[in-house]
Amino acid sequence: MDKPENAQSSTSYADHSVYSVAFLMALGLSRHSFEAIFTVRAFEWFIPILMCLLAAQKLQDVERFSTMFLNYYLLARR
Repeated sequence: MDKPENAQSSTSYADHSVYSVAFLMALGLSRHSFEAIFTVRAFEWFIPILMCLLAAQKLQDVERFSTMFLNYYLLARR
């Protein structure tokens, strides 16, 4: 059964907003630390910030995440 069209687009917007928020947080942190927005360090900070936000997003529904993880990880099925 397919998802309704508006449900699929809201998920897509949520995914894009996580990336946007991580990028803006990295730029803000760079501005605060170095008084310059676009620095190499800002791009280095983007990935760890993004990983933390994605991890927090997975923790919102731990049961669903564990079920998906079991389907992905073949050794955990045993």
